Amino acid sequence: MYSPFPAESVRQATSTALAVLGTHPWSLRSLPMLTTADFDRLIDAMDLPPLVSVQEALTASV
Repeated sequence: MYSPFPAESVRQATSTALAVLGTHPWSLRSLPMLTTADFDRLIDAMDLPPLVSVQEALTASV
C-alpha cells in the first residue's frame, strides 16, 4: 500500500510520514521513500483492470 506524502524534499516527506504514522497504535516496520518520478514510474508499471460499467459488473457477477 502506498500513501504519498507530497513534499518539497525527501527529508520533509520522511518527517511528515513519521509524524502521521507515529499516531497509529502499531509499530512501524518500514518506511520506503521515493521521489515523485520514481513513485509515478511504480504506479504506471502496475497493471490495472479495465473499468466496467455498473451494468457490466452486475451481469458478470450473476
